Amino acid sequence: MLRSICKKLPYRTNLANIIKYPFSEINSEKTFTQNKSQNSRTNARFLFSKRKGVKEEVDAPDDVFDTFGKPQKGAQDKDNSQYAPDDDIHSKRFIDISKLGGEDTFLNLRNELYKFTFDSTMHSVKVNLDDVNIVNIENDETFHRTPKLAHNLDVILRRPGIYPIESLLPLQPDGGKFLKNIYQPDQIDFDRIPPYVPPSEDKLLLKFAKESKIKYVMSTSTISNVLSHLYYLFSSFRSPYFGNISDAYASEPKKYMISQRKPITNFLRKIDPEAGIYALDNDSGLFQYENNILMQIGKVIERSLTLPPEVFNQALLKDSPYDESQKINDDHHRFMKLNNEICLRSQIDCYDINHETGEPFVFEIKTRSACPIRYDLPNYQDYLDYAITQYRGLHSSFEREYYDLIRGGFLKYSFQLKIGRMDGAFIAYHNTKEIAGFEYVKTTEIERRIFGTQLYADAVFVSCSKLLIILLDNILNAVKDEKYEMLKIGFYADSNHKKMVIFVELFEDSFSWSKHSLIQASEEIKDEFDYFTKHTSFKNKVLKFEFHMQVYINGILQKGTGHELTKGDQIEIKYRFEDKGKAQFHDYMNFLHEAYKFDALNLDLSYIGAWIR
Repeated sequence: MLRSICKKLPYRTNLANIIKYPFSEINSEKTFTQNKSQNSRTNARFLFSKRKGVKEEVDAPDDVFDTFGKPQKGAQDKDNSQYAPDDDIHSKRFIDISKLGGEDTFLNLRNELYKFTFDSTMHSVKVNLDDVNIVNIENDETFHRTPKLAHNLDVILRRPGIYPIESLLPLQPDGGKFLKNIYQPDQIDFDRIPPYVPPSEDKLLLKFAKESKIKYVMSTSTISNVLSHLYYLFSSFRSPYFGNISDAYASEPKKYMISQRKPITNFLRKIDPEAGIYALDNDSGLFQYENNILMQIGKVIERSLTLPPEVFNQALLKDSPYDESQKINDDHHRFMKLNNEICLRSQIDCYDINHETGEPFVFEIKTRSACPIRYDLPNYQDYLDYAITQYRGLHSSFEREYYDLIRGGFLKYSFQLKIGRMDGAFIAYHNTKEIAGFEYVKTTEIERRIFGTQLYADAVFVSCSKLLIILLDNILNAVKDEKYEMLKIGFYADSNHKKMVIFVELFEDSFSWSKHSLIQASEEIKDEFDYFTKHTSFKNKVLKFEFHMQVYINGILQKGTGHELTKGDQIEIKYRFEDKGKAQFHDYMNFLHEAYKFDALNLDLSYIGAWIR
């Protein structure tokens, strides 16, 4: 039960759409194109309650700009009832192909979806939620490594909102040349930047796990992907909230992006067999891609925002002689012990001081490439002239980037920020060549967009992490008699059958994360089927499992997405873990095809990520 947790956590009845454009005197309207009507001041902001369906005006300071104007109107059905208003192209394709057999079950499925029923006859196991707990480990001895923002960017932290790059140029001694222009990867010596250390190779993380008698170690990046799919199932595939997004997006999809809904894979490695400790690492896939521009640019931007120009140039540019005194510090990490079974590591990017309390707070630095680059990454150089020139609108706007963040970034951000106890995310928008602007988004705002309330966000985090432990324990128990050194585990939340599909590939030999040998894709070998039929034969054993979940709130089975939590509510979870036996080769290949996001069209739609409403 989560009654005790719900009583302790804060509760918000309304959804506060707090996105604002709070400009200070440094902002210059002349340097940024904006419709005059969008620039008008407002003395009120809107708060929305999704459950009550009402709006409430609340006084706001005079120096606050309303962000995206009026609350958006719901998208209208354009043709007939075979599609839900927010069905995307993938869901429509799934429906159309499924109807080729002559039987349409989707309308009946949607009618059943929103019925509330009491107890079920499903043979299941009840999850014990009485022992869910979080223990924060601050690791203060390395906090001095954490940098602060340079270039007077801390003004954005004081007044969160959108700051076009032009508004910050007057604050720069060089007129903004260093801040605006991005050094390209071929100019940077990446060996001078501390490398990413996977959980399986993190000695400090293993030390904490041994001392605390923890079974699983993970990082924020490895756990957030799995928690996302567990959340889909837990919430009955609830979509995020788009209140206060302008009418231009009324007909745009309101579900998570397909890239977020497709399968994910991780490696589970034995790192201390005697102590029974396992590490969950990311899976890099099968191929080595030369075009990892976004990862490289992200590293460059992050360092450029926290270092003075002269220090950055001396420490990181290839044509600068290496000076040991300019060495970049290793990253600072915080740790979290979760439900007495998981030890989590969170990298802390940056910190600042709260001027009101005098206390430090930490936050994440996120780099976000403009939408056409993310949509067509292999041809990113075709979009180097793409510019964000307005606040609102379907294209070339900050609103477009924010809308995409709701659908494709905020869910993972929310888990990462919660694990690190961070105040928010400092986002740098760019086109890989130039910075377009910055935005500081508070953690509370991200949680409202994804979960509706902080109460529900906290309940989701502890519940889904508990379910992850149950999943991993069941998997290890199922393979206890098998010979293996490492597991590749694939997770997929199947919206159409309301279950999670899990594949487990057993490796008799283990290889380290950093020495995982990847091959170059070619015309002859370009996807998973080619890889395992032309490059090498597939020898590993693969098992398939299914995980079913039922969530009850105050004894009522939640089959729809409209449920909300209030103080004192009781959450009860039942699950069923089914062993489906040895997986078929073609079924596993179809799964990996979607997990690794290969461009080739897959005729099998089992794991395409379609959500049917």
